[in-house]
Amino acid sequence: MKNVLENHLARKLLLIEELYNKKKYLQLDEAAELLCCSKNTLSKDIMEINKNFYVIEYEKTKGLSFNKNKGVNFNYLYGYLLTESTSVQLLKQIIIEEPTITDIAYDIFISESKVRKLIGKWNEYLKGRNFSFKIIIDKNKLILAGNETDIRLFCHYMFFGLNYTDIYDQTTSDSQLYRLYKENIKKQYSSKCNIGDYELTKAYYFMITALYRIKNGHYDNVFEDYHPFKVSFSSTLYRNLETKITQVFNVEVDTKLVNQIIHHSYFKEYNQELAPIMLEVKEKYERFVQNIIDCIPNLILTEETTRKIKESLLLILLHSPQIKYFLVDHNINV
Repeated sequence: MKNVLENHLARKLLLIEELYNKKKYLQLDEAAELLCCSKNTLSKDIMEINKNFYVIEYEKTKGLSFNKNKGVNFNYLYGYLLTESTSVQLLKQIIIEEPTITDIAYDIFISESKVRKLIGKWNEYLKGRNFSFKIIIDKNKLILAGNETDIRLFCHYMFFGLNYTDIYDQTTSDSQLYRLYKENIKKQYSSKCNIGDYELTKAYYFMITALYRIKNGHYDNVFEDYHPFKVSFSSTLYRNLETKITQVFNVEVDTKLVNQIIHHSYFKEYNQELAPIMLEVKEKYERFVQNIIDCIPNLILTEETTRKIKESLLLILLHSPQIKYFLVDHNINV
């Protein structure tokens, strides 16, 4: 993260993360050492954070703390700071429209040499996390190339973070596209579950990312990574969603498209059908889980308890995504 974000944004995020998730209090000396900056720089960063939110407090005897009673959570601050990053805006524009270097330099008010420098920083960061994709320049266009599923996973966390303030203010939930998407998902799984809005919203931004990629000609052929779309294609509910997607993304909506917009890590409790290749994986995981249970001494479980443990572990093993966050791992319930 430090290599990608602007220095002041990286420091602020690290400080907020440390105070919010890990420690109740942090002394000024400790904080300055953590952020590799002077106390004056630290004080300036805190003043800039508190100018908008006033969530970081200081007590002389105890140090710095994050006041969670202010009603501002980590995700909100994370999203707010991401929107201030030129580096993140660059990646966002690459996903949305695959611009030329000249065009994106003009759009985000930086020089072409600065664009190339940011591309280098992104590729260094992506390589450092062992991702199988990178930003390339093809016919002067900037393109994310490589493992398509991983590109979508990584970037949908970015869109979720960038739009978290909209979610907080209900801008996302009030949009027509989100309402149509939500109605279709609820229809698909209504008999099986009560899907929470948080998971619905994150899955929505995966769909948005997938649609941007498809609009730019990037389909994903790893079909087992997705849940099939099962709402009746002749229904009015589906037709309305199809029309809206076509209007917003200018793409032809067909079976191939809709069957690669719901990643298998979402709604996993309600999708029991697996692709043939995943059935083989499931059998291996079942044996693995059973071996774990058998190896725990003095473990006495009822048949029902054993079944529930197996199901829970299998869901985690089968459906956990390869990539779990964008720049900061904030998947804990904050």
